[in-house]
Amino acid sequence: HAIAVHDINPQAPHHILVIPRDHYCAIHDVPGNRGDLFAHLFAAVSHIVTQEGIAANGYRLIINAGKNSGQEVPHIHLHLLAGRRMGWPPG
Repeated sequence: HAIAVHDINPQAPHHILVIPRDHYCAIHDVPGNRGDLFAHLFAAVSHIVTQEGIAANGYRLIINAGKNSGQEVPHIHLHLLAGRRMGWPPG
């Protein structure tokens, strides 16, 4: 249901993109009856953070939507960032 790849321009020591196989440009494009898409993404995240050993120290998940958010690829994808202290507020 999803694939995961390392970002080619990492913003943290661990920067992994989790990408659903089904195509939607942004969250607001996903039909209400497709909540399973997000369930699959979060299941993939759970597997990745355990496998990579990053769950214990924490991680950040980001989904950008639209050009003002910084979305560069018109396909939903989740950024998983870890391996350093994250600041707040972001951006």
